[in-house]
Amino acid sequence: MDDHALDASARRRPRFRRASDGPAFRLTEDDIAIVRHIARHRFLRSTHVAALVGRSLDRTNDRLCHLYHAGLSTAATNCARWRRKSVPFWLREKGREALVSWVVARIEARGA
Repeated sequence: MDDHALDASARRRPRFRRASDGPAFRLTEDDIAIVRHIARHRFLRSTHVAALVGRSLDRTNDRLCHLYHAGLSTAATNCARWRRKSVPFWLREKGREALVSWVVARIEARGA
C-alpha cells in the first residue's frame, strides 16, 4: 500500500457513530436549506432531502454527513434495518440553534 492510501483511510470518518473531532466546514446557504427542510418536516430521509433541495443524492449525502459529524443533525444509524436504505435524519438542539442564528442574522442584515 502506498502512503497516500494510508493517509486517506486514517482521515475517514466513522460510518455509524459521530466522529470525536467533527469535520472543519463552514455552514453554507445550502446547508441552511437542508436544516430548514429537516426542521419543517421533523424527520426526512436523505432521498427526500435531495429531492427538496434539488441536488444529487451523492452531494446531499455529503452535506448530511458533514452536518451529522458536526453535531447539527442525528441519523437513525443505530438500527441494522437502516444500513442499506435511505437513512432518516432529524435535527439536534445544535442544529436548531444554528437555524435560529442564521434567521436572526438575516433579519439584522435587512434592517441595517
